Amino acid sequence: MNGFALQAFTMTNATAMPREVMNGFDPGMVPVYRALVSEFAVVDRWFASVPSSTQPNRLFVHSGTSHGTTYNVNKLLAEGYPQRTIFENVHDEEGKAAQLRGGGAAIHGLQGNVGERRPPVARRVPGAGDGEGGVRDVAGEAATPQWNETLLVITYDEHGGFYDHVPTPVSGVLNPDEIVVPKPINFRFDKLGT
Repeated sequence: MNGFALQAFTMTNATAMPREVMNGFDPGMVPVYRALVSEFAVVDRWFASVPSSTQPNRLFVHSGTSHGTTYNVNKLLAEGYPQRTIFENVHDEEGKAAQLRGGGAAIHGLQGNVGERRPPVARRVPGAGDGEGGVRDVAGEAATPQWNETLLVITYDEHGGFYDHVPTPVSGVLNPDEIVVPKPINFRFDKLGT
C-alpha cells in the first residue's frame, strides 16, 4: 500500500501530498460513519476481487466471477455477461423481483419492481460525489419495516481512493472458475485488489 505515498511524491504539491493521502479523519468529521461503526460490524479484511477497475469487481459482487474480464468493457455491459447474478437466483428461487438502482444495471439488464415491500435483494449506488451523504441516504432507505430482516453492506469501488491499513493478500487466492486471461496479461485471478 506504500504506492499511495510513492505516487503522491510525483504530484505537484509533493511536500504535503504524501501526508495528505496517508492521513485519516477525526471521527467528528465523519458523523455518519462514526454512527455506523459504533452500532454495526466493520470488516477490515474485505478486498476487491480483482486488482482492476469498477466493472470486474461489481461483476464479482453480483455473480462471484467477472467471467475473465479484467477491465471495463462497455460493449459487454450492454450485451450482458453470461453468468447468473444473485438477482436472477433470488428471482428464480423466491419468485420475487430484485432491484438494481444507480449504476451497473446493465450487468444483465435485470430490473424489478419494488412494490410495497423492499425486494429480497436490492442494490443502490449513490452518485460519485455523494460521499458520506450518499451512505447516509442509502442507510436511511434500508431503515424500513423490514429492518430486522435486512443485511446492509456498504462497500466502495475498489478502495474508494482510501489507504487501507490492512495489506492485501498476495497468495492463497483461489481462481473461482479457472479462467486465465491470455497473454500478454496472463492474469490467473489469484490476486485480490485493495
